Amino acid sequence: MQSHLLFNQWFGKAVGATCAVIWAPADPLWLSVAIICGIALGHLYDHWAQLHHDDDHATLTRMGQRHQTSRSPHLEYLFAGLGRIAKAGGRVQPEHIAYAEQVMKQMGLTDTVRHQAKAWFSDGKKSNFPLQALSRECLQPTEQGSASRQSMLRCFCTLVAIAPSDAALSQLKLLGGYLGFAPNRVAREYGDIANRYRSQSTKKDKVASDTQHQAADPALQAAYALLQIDKTASFDQVKHAYRQQVSRSHPDKLAADASTAEKQTAQDKMVALRNALELIKTHSA
Repeated sequence: MQSHLLFNQWFGKAVGATCAVIWAPADPLWLSVAIICGIALGHLYDHWAQLHHDDDHATLTRMGQRHQTSRSPHLEYLFAGLGRIAKAGGRVQPEHIAYAEQVMKQMGLTDTVRHQAKAWFSDGKKSNFPLQALSRECLQPTEQGSASRQSMLRCFCTLVAIAPSDAALSQLKLLGGYLGFAPNRVAREYGDIANRYRSQSTKKDKVASDTQHQAADPALQAAYALLQIDKTASFDQVKHAYRQQVSRSHPDKLAADASTAEKQTAQDKMVALRNALELIKTHSA
């Protein structure tokens, strides 16, 4: 993990210095200037890459560690901003509250700070809460301040994506602007997060629909019961259960003096097991 972090921190600098050595004039003075410029540009790339490719969960955790105090303008702006966006549509939805609590959990806030964060969320819903004035305390020209603002913007975008509305989008642009982000940057960040959120929601809806359909199909329920496996099992698990049942009930397992009726029953069981497997396979496709 540490070697990966070192690679992320030095990759741009190394490439910038190498390019400078290759393309710079042979004159020592110009070569030195080129190397310095290459490293500087590489540093900017490394910083950009860290901000844009960090895992959201890890980013929030670091932000919580940096600003977890009883008086943190970053946390206050974050949760007050979430409250403002949640209220923008006219009524705070349970999903909004659930997401705010999820952010608190990801940040690892202490009970004291979590209680304060809930108060900030509630205060942010008030139209006279001074969010713009508070944002000025967050505009620190430091790497940590920049990373925190990026985290806050992502949280705001995610909350809007949960329950999109024109009013919520308007608040998102306003809050992002207070943090120093251009409108096109806010729109791009929101578009990426909204597309990802819609994709996840579509998958969840499909799983829920498939589960509901399976529960309503008596033949499918009987197939799972015959194979003695839960309907939430993967198809690989279904095939494993099928092979186990076949191994137990195959006609070859019968005694040498088995009756014709017993042999026929075993054959019928093989057919039923195979039909059950095919039925589940059809619904799993």
